Amino acid sequence: MQISEYRRPAAVSDPHAEAIKTLVDVMRIDFGERFTRAFADAEQLKQLKRRLYAQLKPFDVCDITKGYEDLVRIKPGFIPTIPEITDAVRQAAKLRATKPFVALPKPPRTIKPDFATMRKAIGANTGKSSEA
Repeated sequence: MQISEYRRPAAVSDPHAEAIKTLVDVMRIDFGERFTRAFADAEQLKQLKRRLYAQLKPFDVCDITKGYEDLVRIKPGFIPTIPEITDAVRQAAKLRATKPFVALPKPPRTIKPDFATMRKAIGANTGKSSEA
């Protein structure tokens, strides 16, 4: 499951805290029983969220999402560790920072209308001449 597909129905006061909650929920979905065994205690899960928050707070939320998804794609069989997640997010941030912006194409050149010619054409169509 992609993190971007998962939506938590709540008001977001701290986007990083929300991103960490979503990340942990997606890890639970991605790794199922292994995740549940690894973080069986509620205190362990709380510590995981706190440590992830502390490590990933400096990064943009989109980098957190991209980094985790890239990490799971590269290493799908194992629950990633906090240093692995942090490194993947750091790589995603670095990639985004070095990625060149795509410029929009130059707008087409506008041609200034020749009002005198337009008046003559309008006058010719109505039977009136504007040169009276």
